[in-house]
Amino acid sequence: PAKIRQHAPEHESYDINEIRDDDDEWTKRIKRTGCHMENERLILCHVDGGDWRKCGLEMSLFKQCIRRNESLLARRK
Repeated sequence: PAKIRQHAPEHESYDINEIRDDDDEWTKRIKRTGCHMENERLILCHVDGGDWRKCGLEMSLFKQCIRRNESLLARRK
């Protein structure tokens, strides 16, 4: 799982896909896929560019992550 650093004084790292109590339902669903970081990058690309067509790379990476994690979950069953 992706780890990032908080900007809090204690500088503890945390799992970006960790589901928190204050997450809304959409965020929880995305985090369960294991692709929260890829989804965030896709959303930021759209916000920055204002056009989904400019976010082909981000969309491709998000789709790849979803497919990869779906296949991993399917093997565990």
